[in-house]
Parts: sequence; structure tokens; C-alpha cells
Amino acid sequence: MWHLQIENLRKSYGNGEVIRNLTLRVREGECVALLGPSGCGKSTLLRCVAGLEDVLSGSIKLADRDITFLPPKDRNVGMVFQSYALFPNLSVFQNVAFGLSARGFKGPALRRKVREAIAMVELEGLEDRMPWELSGGQRQRVALARALAIRPKLLLLDEPLSALDAKVRERLREHIRSIQRELRITTLFVTHDQEEAMELADTVAVMRSGEIVQMGAPQEVYRSPKGDFVADFMGRANRLSRELARALGAQGDHQWMIRPEGLRIIDPEGYACATKGIVEDVIPRGSIARIRVGTAHGSIWVETLTPRSSRVPSIGDEVGIAGSPEDLVALD
Repeated sequence: MWHLQIENLRKSYGNGEVIRNLTLRVREGECVALLGPSGCGKSTLLRCVAGLEDVLSGSIKLADRDITFLPPKDRNVGMVFQSYALFPNLSVFQNVAFGLSARGFKGPALRRKVREAIAMVELEGLEDRMPWELSGGQRQRVALARALAIRPKLLLLDEPLSALDAKVRERLREHIRSIQRELRITTLFVTHDQEEAMELADTVAVMRSGEIVQMGAPQEVYRSPKGDFVADFMGRANRLSRELARALGAQGDHQWMIRPEGLRIIDPEGYACATKGIVEDVIPRGSIARIRVGTAHGSIWVETLTPRSSRVPSIGDEVGIAGSPEDLVALD
């Protein structure tokens, strides 16, 4: 059974259609990432689901209830904005309590639910602080606690981590995923960060120009992209010449692609060598290295592990490149 059903949704601003006959179905407890470039309509779609934007046509159902034209307060949806949207004149406790108070909670019941939400995001002891006394990561956790306190049927996250530095973003990603799994709360979140989508989501919906162009499990979309746009947006993609694709074992007259981690650096005289080339660039990234190799077929990126016992090629080295036909993807 679908928990969230968006059917043939359309939304326009003036003469421009930003959501184009879009259909999206989400199961209960599922976490879905709306992934795409700026201006593709992903945040607008989220705002339509929240009731913050009117729709031109189509329908939105949540738990078998048509919410298409309901005001935001009647949808039982929690939303976390990129800008946090905390009330600057209210304390942490008062911010988290806001939605509950609007729903009629008061006294001990209100305090208990606020304490539970604050504990969930690990902000105990900060209840009396004002937003301006908190770090960016703490403010985002307050916004998350406020959204979760009402126990919504759907949690909406609009690029919630984009304003944070890398280390805080990584910790909060893990925290959000842990809470989402523990509560089994159906979640729809917007991001333009492929790594964030891969880590947080059960399902990724790649958007372009107001439409979903591919939807599936993160690894499925990454490994088997449907077309150039998805291939590029989900990560670095090597487009192969017909000759190199055949040397790697491709069959059929297609436009072939392979991810950098699907290739290996080997001895240029090795029997498995598909092509030779000269190392043009080496980018160390902790336990892996990204290596650009210039070949007769153009430049190719290879991603390889860098154990202490092995030497990473240097710029100017001649190397061989090998791969497996199982890692080749036909883009047409």
C-alpha cells in the first residue's frame, strides 16, 4: 500500500510549468530523496506536498486521505527548511512546543512531548537557550525536533544540511537516518548532493525540468543510469569510445559508460590490459585515489584503493587500464 501518492501533479509560475504531470508513490516508512540540479522543481514539489504552494492539477494523498487542497495545518506533515525557520524570540523549548501548542497540547502532556523530541535530537540541557546562542548544527536539530514533536504522518526535509560544514553535515546525516529508521517515519527530502542521497535514502528520484527521469534504489540508479543526465548527476562517468568499450568486453553498438571504480590500474604489459595511457592527475581522497589517465581514446578516470603496501602511480607514469564487462552500462 502506498502511504504517499502524488498523481499527475502540475504546478506553474506565470507561463512556466515547474512541475510537469509528475507521479510519485512512497511506501510507509520509506525515505525518498528528490535529487536534481537547482531549478528542477524538487523544492517546489516538497512545498506542494506541505500545502505551501497551490497546484494547477493532479492530486496528493497521504494515508489514503486526499490532502491536495487542505491547508498546511490540517495535513499532519512536519517540515524542516534549509534556513531552519526558527522563531528568534522563542527558546529551544518554545520552538519545539510551537506545533504542539497549536494542536491543543498543554501542561504536562505538552512538556513530556517536548522533552521526548529534544532528547531524540540529543539537545538535553539546551531547552532555555535562544536560537542565536546555538551553532548551525544545533539549530537544525531544533528544527528537526519541532517537526518530529507532532508525530507527523510525513516528514519533509528541504536541503536540511546544505548550510552546514562538512563534518557537522556528516554527523547530522547519520543522526537523521538513525531517527528515521527508529521511528519508521515516511520521509521525503530534497538534495542536490548525490552522496547525501545515497547515504540517507531507500529510494532516489532523480528530477529534471519538473519531471522524474529515473527512480529506484540508490545503487541501482548509480550503477544503471538511464541516459547521460542521470549518469552524470549520480557521479563521475567515463564515456567510452567504441574501440575501448569493445576492448573491455562490450557487445553491441551502444554508447557505453563505466564508473571510475569499475576500472583498475595494472601493468601496461599485463595480459588483461585493455588500453595504455599516461597518468595526468592524481587526487588522493583518504583510502582511495582518483587517477586521470590520458589514453589514445581520451582521458579516463580510475578510482582505486590505496593500501599502504601498494604504490599509487605518479603523474607521468605509463599505466595499463583493465575492467570487467559487468561494469559497463549502455546509455542508449
